[in-house]
Amino acid sequence: MADDRLPRWTWVVLLVHVILLAYIAWAHSPVDNESEYLAAGVCHWKTGVLEPACRNPPLPRLVGALPVLAMPHVFRPEFAVRDTDWHSGMFMSQQFLEENADRLRTLFFAGRLACIPFSILGAVVCYYWARELFGAAAGAVALLLWCFSPNVLANNALVMPDGIATSLGVWTAYRFRHWLREPNWPNGLLAGVALGWTLLAKATWIGLLILMPLVWLITRSYSGRRGGLKPFLTELAQLIVLYVTALFLINATYGFDGTFQRLGSYKFSSVAFGGRPESEDEEGKPPPPRELGNRFAAWHLGWVPVPLPRLYVLGIDIQRTNAERKRDNYLFGRWNTKGWWYYYFAAALVKMPLGTWGLLLGAFGAAVVSQRYRLPWREEVWLLAPALAMLLLLISQSSISRHFRYVLPLAPFLFVGISRLAQLPAVDRAAAVASLRMGLVVALVTATLVSSLAIYPHSMSYFNEAIGGPNQGHKYLLGSNIDRNQDRYYLERWQRSHPLRPEFVNIPTPGKPPKILRGSDGFLYAGWYAVSIDNLMDPKSQYYGLKDLPPVARVAYSTWIFYLEHSLQIRPDMPGDEQP
Repeated sequence: MADDRLPRWTWVVLLVHVILLAYIAWAHSPVDNESEYLAAGVCHWKTGVLEPACRNPPLPRLVGALPVLAMPHVFRPEFAVRDTDWHSGMFMSQQFLEENADRLRTLFFAGRLACIPFSILGAVVCYYWARELFGAAAGAVALLLWCFSPNVLANNALVMPDGIATSLGVWTAYRFRHWLREPNWPNGLLAGVALGWTLLAKATWIGLLILMPLVWLITRSYSGRRGGLKPFLTELAQLIVLYVTALFLINATYGFDGTFQRLGSYKFSSVAFGGRPESEDEEGKPPPPRELGNRFAAWHLGWVPVPLPRLYVLGIDIQRTNAERKRDNYLFGRWNTKGWWYYYFAAALVKMPLGTWGLLLGAFGAAVVSQRYRLPWREEVWLLAPALAMLLLLISQSSISRHFRYVLPLAPFLFVGISRLAQLPAVDRAAAVASLRMGLVVALVTATLVSSLAIYPHSMSYFNEAIGGPNQGHKYLLGSNIDRNQDRYYLERWQRSHPLRPEFVNIPTPGKPPKILRGSDGFLYAGWYAVSIDNLMDPKSQYYGLKDLPPVARVAYSTWIFYLEHSLQIRPDMPGDEQP
């Protein structure tokens, strides 16, 4: 490449991206679990206690808490608990919210701003990777898709793992690609640093530990490299150093607590790792959280030293325990407790902009029809392998069919892959066809941008126009796909502009249960109600009886306002096991 510097126009796009994220960071109230993560980050820095929120690695909350440490705030160390339970940090986070109620918005805004540089990293990697594969025009397409994707905007302005893990995951894949192409010590060390940071952001990327050496062996075996045993051993040594670097970063972050602890000494709560206790019932329900065991000890693997910190290992077990629990899942108007293996494919149909879908289908068709749109197989393998590995992992956890954001790490690989449509023609006689193709690409990219910005800053509630946009989204998906309690500030503004506030039912502060106006006789009393779309559509909610009534107003896309002139009897239906 003649010039590795970013063109000037890309700085303008990145600046717009930062502004868009910064406004979302200011406009949205703390979302589900975010208050726990921020409070846990402050706890980590001030006390060294890493147990709160340990179900996920600590990098996002450590970064988000950094500016908070320099600002006026109240944190009580006595609330820091050394407990690895899923909700171990909830009480601490609630105290943090109450103690800092008058400055909460500023604290979260500062913490979110600290996480935005990770999104810039993801954007730059998408640009360079696409440009190296398909040319400058393709780099522009990948950059624009990242910077204006509603799903990227929604998640990269939070002190949460999803957006940060997405950026770091594609950075790791990009750096490892460079090492595969040019195996040397600097490239290996950089890939090791990237891998360590990625695994400190979210443990779902742990499959890279198996995938990377496997891809190396495959690509080396079929790449035609020669030179005998010495080059092979040199690359193997570099790969080992890559792993040692990554593991050192992870263990150092945890203070080497429990590093190389024997596998058999752990007590796991999940069925996958802990085994099935003798007291388990016939329905095959997972054991309660405190019923601990160790399947590996029975397999005579207890002697194996685990090169990861104790809390990192237990965090994976906690996540697995959560995946084994039954929960109410919602898809396209149906409920069940088992989930759907095709949940993420179905969700993508309504959560991805139609312009992006057009680019995806066009890129796939072009790659099938024309050799010019296909990469050398080694490049295709490494572009697709991380995304496919992550997708297979998520499909295997189909009992959690609730959050489209879980597949966000696939987005940058998708953007780079579909940017192949923007390749310039190889010969002049293809110029006319190329001009038509580029016009179509520009139109589809523009459609993506317009669709995303049309509902900005409510990107968390984005749904595409095929189903009628976010106003109809609740008919297809619920949960974090539309409502994460992010619109509390908008609701408070609505309340200030209306005179009947005393009767108002407020949306709860994160960590607090909702205020319920419900009589012992099973009635909703006359008055004003602000109901989140999740509560409105949930048959177990006390507000379910309102769903067929016309709202008097809507706050953003997640909260509906009702006024009852007369009391309403509650007759909630229980969700069944229907399949869409």
